[in-house]
Amino acid sequence: MAALLNIRFRHLPVHPEAIRMPIVFPLLFLAFSLTLVTVTVARSFSISVVGLAMLAMALCLYTGMLQKRTPLRRFAPYRRCIDAIDDGFAVMAQIVFDGQIRLNSDNKENAAEDLKE
Repeated sequence: MAALLNIRFRHLPVHPEAIRMPIVFPLLFLAFSLTLVTVTVARSFSISVVGLAMLAMALCLYTGMLQKRTPLRRFAPYRRCIDAIDDGFAVMAQIVFDGQIRLNSDNKENAAEDLKE
């Protein structure tokens, strides 16, 4: 959801055949989702702690894979572990979505040029 709003508000290039929707629909979805999460946490916090802990662990793992220039990358065990997890998720995504990861778009300029083609 955040990625779609980021693309929309920063006017980033998208595929020419991408479906465009009025901005009100993603914002309504975001409002309803936040309301559901807030009500669930407020009503049964003790049960929600497990989900919040899993979410926090996933966020830590995600930021670890996202940051290629983190100081932890200098440690070989960390690099091997994060790269293995990243490769595993990439393979899983290829299987689930029946797709192939493109390795030629390392930076935003190349990605923008690929979309224009």
